[in-house]
Amino acid sequence: MTTSVEPEILTRNDTESGVWDVGECAPKRGLPHTNIVDRKIVIPTDDTESSRCIRAHEMMHAKVSPADDWKAWIDRGIASEDALRVCEELRVNLLCQRAGFNMKTHLSDDGETADGERLAMQGDWRNAVLFAVATAGTASAKKYLTGIRRHNRDWGKYLKDIQTRAEKTLANSMPYGTDYLASTKVDEKTGLYPYGFKYTEALAEWIDRIAGDPPPEPEPEVDESSEGDKPTGEDDKHVGHGTYESERRSFEENLKAKEPDRNAMSAHGHIPEWGELQIGKLNMGLVNTGHMGKKRVATNAGRNPRRISRLLTDPQKRVFDRKVRGLGGIVVLDVSGSMSWTRDQIRTIVEKAPGATVLAYSWNREGGDNAWVLAEDGKVFTDDFDMCAGNGVDLPALEWAMKRRKGNEPIVWVTDGGVSGVNDGFSDMLTRQCAKYAKKHGILVYETLEQAVTAFKAMSQGKKQTVPTTAWPRILRYALAS
Repeated sequence: MTTSVEPEILTRNDTESGVWDVGECAPKRGLPHTNIVDRKIVIPTDDTESSRCIRAHEMMHAKVSPADDWKAWIDRGIASEDALRVCEELRVNLLCQRAGFNMKTHLSDDGETADGERLAMQGDWRNAVLFAVATAGTASAKKYLTGIRRHNRDWGKYLKDIQTRAEKTLANSMPYGTDYLASTKVDEKTGLYPYGFKYTEALAEWIDRIAGDPPPEPEPEVDESSEGDKPTGEDDKHVGHGTYESERRSFEENLKAKEPDRNAMSAHGHIPEWGELQIGKLNMGLVNTGHMGKKRVATNAGRNPRRISRLLTDPQKRVFDRKVRGLGGIVVLDVSGSMSWTRDQIRTIVEKAPGATVLAYSWNREGGDNAWVLAEDGKVFTDDFDMCAGNGVDLPALEWAMKRRKGNEPIVWVTDGGVSGVNDGFSDMLTRQCAKYAKKHGILVYETLEQAVTAFKAMSQGKKQTVPTTAWPRILRYALAS
């Protein structure tokens, strides 16, 4: 007896229904698949419980997974594509289990134990975590962990904990009698869809953090038969073991401290999102020339020929270089309500950053301009501008600065770290995204006027070694550590 499916009967709020092309395959991982955009589904058709669960899994994908909006979710930069895909597998399996299909006892192709052994032997922590999430809540989970434990018992314990927490997190976001997790509506604020995928994204952001922090490697076992040959004074064999135990306890504490964004996982509320940067025009009548930082320029005189390639490309043979004071630098200024800036303080910031481009930003709930260029090309603003209460565009403002960065000129971000998305929606995910972006690109972060002015003074003198170390505000510091 063979069984087929009829995806044509499925309806969604975010895409049109139509005729589907149904193909057949063996019940093995990687073969069944669903393409919602082209309406193609490939499934096993034999009458076994395992194949029945696989068919349910693919039909649920057709019902609730992103269609032509995958790229929009990936481009948000909240979570990696591979983390999004494995967390979507978990969401789909959980919905199938809730619909009456016994995924916990029948969804497996019996190859998971070998997969676990391979990943543990390779020490591939990231993919080990991703595979653990993809199999959570199914018959594959236990078999996979069996393979892991054969080569690394600690990993088995950690991955089991991750599976349990991931399942529980999604289950708690879907109380009985609600359809938030399976919703295919379009979010009215962001335009993103399907709405239920926001839970996948929030979980994937958490999984990315866990997968990026591998456990300590266990020390090799000491051959006790060689103990008598150990030179006098050599460390006892148990000292190293104690170090590993300490590192393991530290890892376990950090693992437990990492949690998904509770606001994003809530059953109500909109999908967290940054606003669109809208820069207002100001008159630039004053002049404030100067310099921030140093740069190297090519010259035909010197001691060390650092630019040998110019022997062939430069008619003047400028193979040496020298340092000169360079105009430049970009200052991104958070002028939201929590910063409590006065106009005199803002003017001081601009005056103390000669030659720099200065961008101020704050979110306007009513729409309109939310950012203003206060200084550029040696000219300074003369108009007043209406500072608003919210943030909304923290990350877009930093991205704006990065696009205008020339070489490695300094970028300074002055903020208290209280970043937020549109409509002042606070989100741990957005905060971490902003903090990681600043750290990745070497953006200098200061919380107060005094810290920023001290940094500007050191830069204008060309003394890089005296520039104050980034003083991360408490909120951003916590975000980087979580």
